[in-house]
Amino acid sequence: MGQIADSSFSAEGAPAHRDASLCAPRPPGSRRTPAECLQAPGRLVLCSNPAAQMRPLPVRSMTYRFFNWCRMTRLCTPGAGCGSPGLPGRESIAVGRWHTRARGECRTAVTEVVGLSLGTGDHCHMHHLLEQTPEQACRTGRLAMDGYFTNRLHDQLRRDVRDFAEREVRPRIAAMEASRSAHRELSRLIARQGWLGATIDRDHGGMAAGHLAKTVIIEELSRVSGAMGAMVQASQLGVAKIIHFGDAAQKRTWLPRIALGHCLPTIAVTEPESGGHVLGMTATAVRDGDDYVLNGRKVYVGNSHVGDLHGVVARTGPGSRGLTAFLVEAGRPGCVLGEQRPSMGLHGFSFGELSFQDCRIPAANRLGQEGDGLAVAYSSSVLYGRANLTAVSLGIHQAILDETTAFCAQRHRYGKPLHDLPSVKLKLGKLQSRLMTARLAAYHAVHLLDQGLPCDAELMNAKLINVESAIDSARNAMEIHAAIGLSTDRPIERYLRDAFHMFAPAGTSDVQLLRLAEVALGADKGQWSERLSGTVRLEPAL
Repeated sequence: MGQIADSSFSAEGAPAHRDASLCAPRPPGSRRTPAECLQAPGRLVLCSNPAAQMRPLPVRSMTYRFFNWCRMTRLCTPGAGCGSPGLPGRESIAVGRWHTRARGECRTAVTEVVGLSLGTGDHCHMHHLLEQTPEQACRTGRLAMDGYFTNRLHDQLRRDVRDFAEREVRPRIAAMEASRSAHRELSRLIARQGWLGATIDRDHGGMAAGHLAKTVIIEELSRVSGAMGAMVQASQLGVAKIIHFGDAAQKRTWLPRIALGHCLPTIAVTEPESGGHVLGMTATAVRDGDDYVLNGRKVYVGNSHVGDLHGVVARTGPGSRGLTAFLVEAGRPGCVLGEQRPSMGLHGFSFGELSFQDCRIPAANRLGQEGDGLAVAYSSSVLYGRANLTAVSLGIHQAILDETTAFCAQRHRYGKPLHDLPSVKLKLGKLQSRLMTARLAAYHAVHLLDQGLPCDAELMNAKLINVESAIDSARNAMEIHAAIGLSTDRPIERYLRDAFHMFAPAGTSDVQLLRLAEVALGADKGQWSERLSGTVRLEPAL
């Protein structure tokens, strides 16, 4: 067996362990015991046959050192067994093999590999290894870092969400399309999976998985149902204001409940007369002793009819410093929910009206200080809203391509599959090209956000590209389907309707272009991703 120099991934000061049994071959079908698998909890144990020299390495150190040193594929050693228990809130260790490829040369070493749990309790996942020979790995180029931005944690999360969406969401789509109203039961079921806690830290019961993981969750739900993807994105938008501006007591009260799926948050900013002009709002919050009294109307409130906690921005004074944000419980006297009106798309999701009629809330429900309301609204929209809507568009876009390619394979013209027609093949090429570009823009933007790097422009651009691309691809897909695409028996018309719903929220395409022009001219007014980098940065798992 080939050797790999210890200097390539040594950990200074780490104690050495010698246990040849962990490197010894196992009988076919046998599995290593939990004690063996968990010999060094929280550490990565490396051993190179035949010397069986093992050095515990911090997971993060190993990951980044390996990634910089060579591309690699994690393989399950035949007969070694690679199962071990997933443990809530800690690393789970499985036995496997690293197949490395450097400078065109295949080299191998037996090692212990680590899978990190996403979430806690019932939301813990074990990350299984791939069964593949070194020769197959060389041919296929499968990598341990499965993509430039995503890793195995994201891939496992994607599989979990996709499986849930196919099992629980898809069977309910027909009923949601027929009722054209919010599906409370399904919204609650999704919330109980713990995915609303993707960006909530572990101290408050969240997954602490970051913005890219959040994108994967929303994308996969939207691939099956744009409405349910929109439900999660709106809830995540409601999370942002508490993470960014909530005090310790507010975070302690609300974030664990959101992470467990017991509370669906919303954000209510838009008003009938001001639209996207936030400074034009007229809803008021007047201080009265230890309370504030709210009056006014809010429209297009995502999750209005399933939400439990509304983040409301109202005017407490004149000008840009005269806006303040509050947390308002849905059942509070004076908080009145308007009738849900049918919409063009996103059936199963609600974005309705809230009115406040002398609604009294305690001053302790204020988010941040008086005058922080504009920052609450803008930061939530820029850092969460644009990324979330991008993810919904991306999922719809993937569904459009999947449905259209399947249709072209099934439908025949002139004795051949429809996709053999040059005009159809050109359109399919456009769909594929747009989707690849859109996903790259989306993942790049949230990857930067997870790193705590300035990325406002990238988030704007990702929203612009994904929304416009999804709409263009939906139109091309309708052209390929022709008359049958108009039938509600096929989902393509639903994808088109749903895609248009992503256009206006968090700024239309023209708004994104105007902001991007300011970036080009050096006239932008600072970046929220930079100001709030400490709250959006993904802390590395140790």
